[in-house]
Amino acid sequence: MTKFLLSTVALAALTTASFAADLPSRKAPEAAPYVAAPIFTWTGFYLGLNAGGAWTGSSVRSIVPTNNSLGAANPINATAIAEAVAAGAGNTNSSGIMGGVEVGYNYQFSNVVVGIEADLDALSASKTRDTGILTPAAGGGVTVRDIDKVSLNYEGTLRARLGLAANRALFFVTGGAALTQQNFSRIQRWSFADGCPIAVDGLQQCHTGSASPTSVGWVLGAGIEYAINDNWTVKAEYLHSQFGGVKFTTSNVSPALVGNPQNIVQSLKGTSVDAIRVGINYKFGAPASAVVAKY
Repeated sequence: MTKFLLSTVALAALTTASFAADLPSRKAPEAAPYVAAPIFTWTGFYLGLNAGGAWTGSSVRSIVPTNNSLGAANPINATAIAEAVAAGAGNTNSSGIMGGVEVGYNYQFSNVVVGIEADLDALSASKTRDTGILTPAAGGGVTVRDIDKVSLNYEGTLRARLGLAANRALFFVTGGAALTQQNFSRIQRWSFADGCPIAVDGLQQCHTGSASPTSVGWVLGAGIEYAINDNWTVKAEYLHSQFGGVKFTTSNVSPALVGNPQNIVQSLKGTSVDAIRVGINYKFGAPASAVVAKY
């Protein structure tokens, strides 16, 4: 009897184990690895295009050297110089468009980005200043006219950049050296009978000249850049550039003059350029690899 009971219990245990093995498992499936989005970095070389508007400001004047035949010995020349100085002082402000290419390199550590950028832009900014026929108080009733033209054809910069990155957005300041060609021409006419050529306005054109030097200055600015994907970025920036002066000397060597030539230094005291530009850049290099974490 005892053997029978033991055999029955063993058979029941085997049957239950076999039935339990056929039931579905309640164990949770193994979690899939978590794949984080790639981390964007601003590090790398880039090449791009930019375009925008520019506003320039210049001041001009006439300077009288000491080697002129003027003063009490020749009061006519003294009056002429006073007229030239009165008509020669003024401002030439212009606006235009600009556009060109840029290249640079950024390096990011943490959320700080440092870099260097060079660009070269064509610049169309030109202004003509025409006083019309004036009768300055200093001229003793003699009329005078001054016609100036100031223009810039290009601007290039080499700048350092310092930025703060918020993932794909970069807020930056920038500064460095700037290069341009300032074109400055001047025509001065008056009603003195100096034996100079007669212009269409009836005045004698006694002083005329021009200069187009390459000028080096400085530039400061700020902007924002945004990465639309791993390689393409767009930006908007403001730049202020300042360039030094331009001078050239005109001489009235009319046979009617006695003594030294009547020299006048025509001076462009300096030019500022304020530019607002937008740009698009291609950043070289493969995108960052994804971060994979297992739990």
